[in-house]
Amino acid sequence: MKKRSFLCMSLLFWAASASADPVLDRAEVLRRAQKSAPVLAIAGARVAQTKASINGTSLVSLENPTVFLLGGVRFGDPKTPEFRGQLAVPFDLGGRPSARRETAEASVRVAAAEAEDTARLTAREALMRWARAVRDTKMLALARDRLKIAEALLDAAKKRVAAKDLGTGDVALLELERARDAAAVAQAVGNAQSSAILLGAFIGAPGDPTVSGELVDEAPMPTLESLLAAVDKRPDVRAVSAEIIEARARSGLAKADRWPTLNLVGTYEYHESTNFVLVGLSMPIPVFNANTQTVATTTAAIDVANARLEAARAMALGEIRAAWKRWSAAREALTTIRATAAPAAAAIDATAQSFLAGKSSIVEVLLVRRVANEAAVDRIAAELTFAESRIELDASAGRLP
Repeated sequence: MKKRSFLCMSLLFWAASASADPVLDRAEVLRRAQKSAPVLAIAGARVAQTKASINGTSLVSLENPTVFLLGGVRFGDPKTPEFRGQLAVPFDLGGRPSARRETAEASVRVAAAEAEDTARLTAREALMRWARAVRDTKMLALARDRLKIAEALLDAAKKRVAAKDLGTGDVALLELERARDAAAVAQAVGNAQSSAILLGAFIGAPGDPTVSGELVDEAPMPTLESLLAAVDKRPDVRAVSAEIIEARARSGLAKADRWPTLNLVGTYEYHESTNFVLVGLSMPIPVFNANTQTVATTTAAIDVANARLEAARAMALGEIRAAWKRWSAAREALTTIRATAAPAAAAIDATAQSFLAGKSSIVEVLLVRRVANEAAVDRIAAELTFAESRIELDASAGRLP
């Protein structure tokens, strides 16, 4: 009985855990972006499709053996049956089967590198969405804090009105401010929930996930020189490098296809009560068409692939340098804007205490609150800019996932 109860409790706990909405911090977002993002299934299916093209490439020929049968009766004297049968078995010459397999394997390497680049871009997009969702969560917390302060000020103002220490106009102004803050909270709730849901949908986390984490990644960044030196490790650059190998393999296949297909022919004939067995060869002579056009175009494709590699490397180097500049500027801006947190908090506290003591007007309090709130919004925006620039730099340098 105890075992059955324990099993039931375990099943209920597992079901509750499975149905619970996920908590998405940076590590969980990155993990899901690498494992369960729906877009990755497309890239994986393309790799599997390319691998399937290897099947049958090593056959002796892509053409099937041919059977020819013909039978009838000879008219006249004597009437005798006639029969003829022929079997032709093709064989590809010039190393064509191995060239086909080499080309198919090169295509698989290209598809695999492209899938890795899809994973890199998926991780980049997932982290960008996560950063914006964290921003919206922070904006919601800021709006709720503003609403709490507004409600506290309104209560204090009503008490002062009751004590005939404050006019009703100030209370009306505070009621207006509280209504605006309440509306801001409602809007912030919608923004935070929608961004979290869209993030979850992108990485395969359905439901109403909760976003957590800090925008500012304090982990040290390698030097710009080391990031530039590792440019060839970027998946998109490696994909273009694999395309060069593929282009060479296709050129080799085109050259191998200049060789004709050799047919081993066996013939059996029954004619006038006599059996005939003949064995021979059949092979086209590549005089008019020696696959010249395909050889020329596939050879030229190698130069195209080399040019694409140089362009990809140049673009990758430019992206890394640009991302480094944005990240450096965002880091400097964040350091500057962070210094406003303490003065803003002190100003809010000082004006609130002054108002409660009857030494300052409500207009002064609201003005300080507004300036401090704008500074807080600027700090969150600076944190988001820093986070996005760091994610972009990691992605540009091939450090994701």
